[in-house]
Amino acid sequence: MSNGSSSGSQPADEVTVVPFGDSAVLALLGNRIDMRLNARAHALADRLRRLRVDDPRLGRPVPAHASVLLPYDCSV
Repeated sequence: MSNGSSSGSQPADEVTVVPFGDSAVLALLGNRIDMRLNARAHALADRLRRLRVDDPRLGRPVPAHASVLLPYDCSV
């Protein structure tokens, strides 16, 4: 397991957000197999689920091993 300081890896708390089509964003937490990254992905998805209560534009977050897909509806 890496502490985030090795060459080519992201710092431990860095999140990269990229567009995913025209109605979602993908939050990338890292690019390696790491149970801590998986726990962070699920924690982020849980936080985003709580935000959905107050923001109808947000869809249901979909956590993966080291990323979270967040659909949204900008027409709402």
